[in-house]
Amino acid sequence: MGVSFKCGICEEYRRFEDVIRVYDTPKELRLIEWPCWCWQCDDVSLAEYVPEPGEVASEARAWRARDRKRDFYIACGPYGYREKEREPETMEYYDAVLEWRLGRRSRSRCLFCESTMVSLAASLYGQFEHPWCGGMIQTYISIFFGIRQMPLATYSSEGIKLSERMVIA
Repeated sequence: MGVSFKCGICEEYRRFEDVIRVYDTPKELRLIEWPCWCWQCDDVSLAEYVPEPGEVASEARAWRARDRKRDFYIACGPYGYREKEREPETMEYYDAVLEWRLGRRSRSRCLFCESTMVSLAASLYGQFEHPWCGGMIQTYISIFFGIRQMPLATYSSEGIKLSERMVIA
């Protein structure tokens, strides 16, 4: 799934290719990509989303309650196949995320320059204001179905990129 952004007034456009991003933690955790304005890059970018500890616990409770009205960002929601069988593994994942989050000291970082000078969008796929012209930046998603080669990037628990390699996904 690629993501791109376009301003409705000045038509500035930026596209990001798919990358699988994970933290180098005892239990491999998925890095949550979030649209942002990076003040260091001076451009629309992607940053890591660092949830508050209470948000992790709240989402875990919602998963266990099978709350299908909630947006799930930390783990895949309780939809579809064998959700009851997946619950123990999913709760272990939430525990690992909470452990990581409690040890995390830095704020969200830009995934390209690693600066913490980022303004996260209010929502994952919603519009956000373009600081240059005041227009609204719209998010566009392209979905790819199939198996292909793509980068797997590993980050430290503080959001510093450690390595990248190609994988089949």
